[in-house]
Amino acid sequence: MEMSDELRAEYDLRRLRVRKVGPGRKSFGETIIHLEADVAEMFPNSESVNEALRFLIKIAQENQFDDWLEGDPRFLRRIQSARESLRAGRGVKLEDVEL
Repeated sequence: MEMSDELRAEYDLRRLRVRKVGPGRKSFGETIIHLEADVAEMFPNSESVNEALRFLIKIAQENQFDDWLEGDPRFLRRIQSARESLRAGRGVKLEDVEL
């Protein structure tokens, strides 16, 4: 089967719009992030960047939870109550628990 370079009459190229390239172009549902060269060379593709960022988000959220928990009055009261129970001879110390 031979291919021809001729366009059909119904293809009127004068009506085509030229899309802008670069940062001024419209985005169609995707967010484009520009990485600095030293960062970009560490990641082979967008999937690896997303994986690293998701890991970082998870770590950050876990640390926020710890910070929140340590400052929560309910948690502090529970710790105080547990310490008082241990001092009174009630309960078991963690180091005495056999696994």
